[in-house]
Amino acid sequence: RALLAAGGAPAALGARDLLRLEMGYPLWGQDLDEDTSPLEADLAWVVEWDHDFVGKKALRRQYRKGVAKSQVAFEMKGRRIPRTGYPLRAGGSVGTVTSGNFSPILGKGIGLGYLAPSPVFHRYSQVDGDPDPPLEIEIRGEWEPVTLSSTPFIKKG
Repeated sequence: RALLAAGGAPAALGARDLLRLEMGYPLWGQDLDEDTSPLEADLAWVVEWDHDFVGKKALRRQYRKGVAKSQVAFEMKGRRIPRTGYPLRAGGSVGTVTSGNFSPILGKGIGLGYLAPSPVFHRYSQVDGDPDPPLEIEIRGEWEPVTLSSTPFIKKG
C-alpha cells in the first residue's frame, strides 16, 4: 500500500518473466526440464567439474560426443514477439522458441530457444561475425531473420 500511495504500480509475473528473459535466465518447465543438460542449456559454467556429483560421467560423455540440442538467444529485427513454440531454423538445424517477449528497453522482441546441432550452424557464428547460415523464426506462416545474441540481452553501462 505504501508503494501504491507513493505512485508505484503493481507488477506481476509478466514483469518478472520479462526481467528474467532480458537477463537470459532460463525458466524451469519452459526453457529447462529433466531432459535438458547444463551443456545444452548453456549452463556449463555452473557445473563444478572438480567435484563429484550424480551424472558427472554422463555430462563428460556428452561433452566429448556433443549435445542433442543447443540453446540460442536471439533478437527480432523489430517489434514482433517470438512466442513459445514458434519454429526456428538455421541452415540444416531446426528447433523451437522456448521463451519470448517484447523488451521495452530494447524496443524489440527477444527470445530463447533450442536448435538441433548441425555442421553448418554454430551457436556463436553470427555473434562472432560469420553471417551464414541465417537464424530465422516462423511467425504466422512466414520466415523472417533474427539476430543471434549473447545474454544478458541488456548490457551494463
